[in-house]
Amino acid sequence: MLNKLPDSIVHHILFFLHIKDHSRLSCVSRRCRDLCISTPYVALSNTNYTITEISRRFRFNNFVDRFMSRRNWHGTKLHTFVLHWCFELPLTDEAYRVDTWLSHAVNSGVQRIQLDLSGTERFPLPQFILSCKSMSFLSVKNNNSILKLPSTSSAGRDINTTLQILVLDYLQIEDDFFGEWLSQFKSLKKLITRISRIKRISLVGCGIDTSLQTLVLDSVQIEEEDYFGEWLSHFKSLKELNLTRIRGIKSMSIHNSSIDGLAIKYCDDLVDISIFAEKLRKLHIIWHPHNKSSSVGSLKILAPNLEDFRWGGHVVDYYCIEDFSSKLNLIIALRLSDQLYESSTTYYLHKILCSMQRAKVLSLRDEFVEVLFKYGCLPYSFDNLEYLTIVRMSSFEDKIPAVSSLLRETRSLKWLFLLNDTKTIVRKFGKRFRLFSLDLETKLAPRFLNHPVLGTPGSLW
Repeated sequence: MLNKLPDSIVHHILFFLHIKDHSRLSCVSRRCRDLCISTPYVALSNTNYTITEISRRFRFNNFVDRFMSRRNWHGTKLHTFVLHWCFELPLTDEAYRVDTWLSHAVNSGVQRIQLDLSGTERFPLPQFILSCKSMSFLSVKNNNSILKLPSTSSAGRDINTTLQILVLDYLQIEDDFFGEWLSQFKSLKKLITRISRIKRISLVGCGIDTSLQTLVLDSVQIEEEDYFGEWLSHFKSLKELNLTRIRGIKSMSIHNSSIDGLAIKYCDDLVDISIFAEKLRKLHIIWHPHNKSSSVGSLKILAPNLEDFRWGGHVVDYYCIEDFSSKLNLIIALRLSDQLYESSTTYYLHKILCSMQRAKVLSLRDEFVEVLFKYGCLPYSFDNLEYLTIVRMSSFEDKIPAVSSLLRETRSLKWLFLLNDTKTIVRKFGKRFRLFSLDLETKLAPRFLNHPVLGTPGSLW
């Protein structure tokens, strides 16, 4: 059967088999042996061996040594190398073996390396990884242990690498030169990190010159916040920035003229956020500032070309430095914070309403509409609004007066949607559908007899 399949199909199938199955298959025939050795996809894992199977694991390690050495001797090219390895068992030579296998992979012109490691407190990333000329993708996951970075000085300042995507997941970094280390990858376009702790991001004498286009930081602890904003501002080609659960900093100012999409989620240690991005089109914020001071948080935005703004969390002191685009698609899911003084609430809500005024597409939770109504912020003029979605989070009967007040000044409204949850917004928003409810039509229609759209017979639903 294998004789009738192209080598590329067989290699793809072999990638999903354990390496010990490769060993069995290579004994079937010479063609099977050649196929196992020549496969461009190699995945190694020792997770099937328990702590009582030291001898079996030792034999398995010897087999992997022979397998990788034979591939290297034949000059077989390697596209993807995946290593899922646990160092728990007392085999002192395993770290050396892993380094050797990685060296063979680099010598074979590997393009993608994926490491998923556990059972060790510290894993030193080999020096030769930094200077690999063929690698375009590197992923390291270290089970929240320390990743020891190779020194940039010993490798040379002008490292020639084709690395385009770097993923650092579930690990810690203690080295002071993390920012400098990243700057060595001149072709890096996408950086995704979920690092539980970074000792320091320093740019002193770094001179970053990078083509990074996508940066994702998740669960990162920053210990020196003064460097963070400066570090972000050095990425001149950045298009997408995603910051999730950033801890250790109270203030963040993002100045970037190239960024197109920005997401700031659950960075609740922050007290002040300032965004200055001329080309920003997509902004997603989920923010519940929980500082112990009397301040409720401050959000400043200068983004004249913003088209898609999704804002969830708590009401904060908000400044829109310049009017948004008239094409703005705005989704707001805000709640009042316990720290918000009664006297300040109306002031903050009015400033938020002012930024909503130019929205063409608007989505609101019914509970937020009720808050606006309670504090006397409605009715409010929405002359540019054409599509309005109200998400029903609870019983709608007591929300009728608030919704009626919201709709009173929506003179350009064309479509009104009532949805049951936020997931429905993402799935159906923008499609031409209406929800029919005779009960709500009976209660809402008399309030809009003079509305240019909603007052027309049969146009409410």
